[in-house]
Amino acid sequence: MRGRTGRAITSIALLLAAILLIAAFLSACVNAETPPAGDDNPPAGGSDGSDVGEEDDLPEPYYTRVTENGKEYVYFGHAADEAADAGLNNALTNLKASGTITADADGFYTYNDKKYVCMIAAEAAAGRKLHDGAVIEAGKEYFFEYSPVKWRILEITDGVALLLAENVLGAAVYNPAGSFNSTTGLLVSGEKANDFGYSSVKAYLNGSFKESLFTEYESSYLEGGADAVGLLTREQIDVYDLKEAEGYMMTVSPTEYLIADGIDVSKIGNDYYSAWWLATPGKAATSAAMVSSGGQYGEYYEDTVSASHGLRPVIALRL
Repeated sequence: MRGRTGRAITSIALLLAAILLIAAFLSACVNAETPPAGDDNPPAGGSDGSDVGEEDDLPEPYYTRVTENGKEYVYFGHAADEAADAGLNNALTNLKASGTITADADGFYTYNDKKYVCMIAAEAAAGRKLHDGAVIEAGKEYFFEYSPVKWRILEITDGVALLLAENVLGAAVYNPAGSFNSTTGLLVSGEKANDFGYSSVKAYLNGSFKESLFTEYESSYLEGGADAVGLLTREQIDVYDLKEAEGYMMTVSPTEYLIADGIDVSKIGNDYYSAWWLATPGKAATSAAMVSSGGQYGEYYEDTVSASHGLRPVIALRL
């Protein structure tokens, strides 16, 4: 009896020993796969070891840099630009009328993964032609693609690029009539009405205009804080050698959205061009410098600050 009991105890002891050895082996394997705190080689995947592609996704690149015809450009931000071709415009109009497509909270219509802005053509735009040859009819609905904005790189300093919009992206008065004394040319604040730093156009550029072009994420890469969006000066035209010939600068087209919205334009050949403001005061306290729709600039190309001209903004972007 004692012999049997002794053998049983021995068997149990051996079994327990085997279990302990297996447990120790498994523990060693687990510890070998898990790096200790402070290890320089964390597990692959997200910051918590999960698969990349879920909560750890990085935002999409905020700009695209390209070289075209020997010049460098950046595509950054978005604006309503080119009109949909006639056939697509009719299709979108019908889809909107039937309720198949509806505007989202920001006013965009999405079709085939593209965003469009819908607007009714202005009376001043009647008879103008779009890129596909379609003649604009006042009062008719037109759809315009919300696409990346093209900027010309003027210079890059310490990783910050000074960019000039390739097209006129808006229109505004420098300071509206009634906001300044027409005799003295002074604003209520005492500043001259042609001082860009105190102008209504500067406030507009850095308010709703900026919000329409850039997301909050994109705006975080702009230098200048509350004054991130500006205008070119007359002097910068010479500094960056932007003129085509003495006394002339390249003509600049507005977006097709603005053409249909009735912005003041001159037609040269088959293209439309608009005048645009500069951030340079005019000779009179109530006038500011501008580039004409024909591309001319200089001290004789000024207009009263209460006139409406195009906006070709300048920004400084961290690359």
